[in-house]
Amino acid sequence: LERGAAVSGADANVGWFQGVRVLVVDDNPTSRKTLCDQLLAWGVRADSVAGGPEALERLQVSHAANEPYAVVLLDEKMPDMAGPDLALAIRADARFGHVKLALLVATVSRSTPDEKVLQAGFDQQLNKPVLRGSLQECLYRLLRKARSSHSLRESAAIEQGGSESPRRDARIRLRADGRSDASPRGPSGRAAELRHDRPLADAVRAARRVCGAAA
Repeated sequence: LERGAAVSGADANVGWFQGVRVLVVDDNPTSRKTLCDQLLAWGVRADSVAGGPEALERLQVSHAANEPYAVVLLDEKMPDMAGPDLALAIRADARFGHVKLALLVATVSRSTPDEKVLQAGFDQQLNKPVLRGSLQECLYRLLRKARSSHSLRESAAIEQGGSESPRRDARIRLRADGRSDASPRGPSGRAAELRHDRPLADAVRAARRVCGAAA
């Protein structure tokens, strides 16, 4: 569980926030509005709800619409469902395995999180009232972690020989001379020409001779 902290030059990271979906869960309307106003100013697609049941419903609806939330900011103390309990419910649903969670804590004096907070698996912690710089750095860290996880999954797919890797995507067209054109979509975008094995080329030439003789 990391604590969000502002760092110099953090403003340069705001470009990462454009279009990111964030859900704020807090029973305090003033806190919800303050957080959402700041997130919207950075280009974040921010929504807010007052409690855990509403949050779970929003997560389900967004997933079904193929517009999932990337980050959820949860208040620790809420009357209907505490933040750690909501986090455990989110973590228990495989559909939300990608979601990054940040805990909003009102008690700054507490040096270490309690057992339930640790079990919930929060990615970040923010002290309330949330400062602009702390929120910005927290969101940056969460998105950086999300991108890193995505890159690791792609690398694993490549190592396992997955056909979805862009570097392996190639359309091959057999030419009349027994050679093939292959246009792999790699980072450079350049087409590369590949030869088929010689037996295939010989077979094509033999077929042409047969066709010529028949004519």
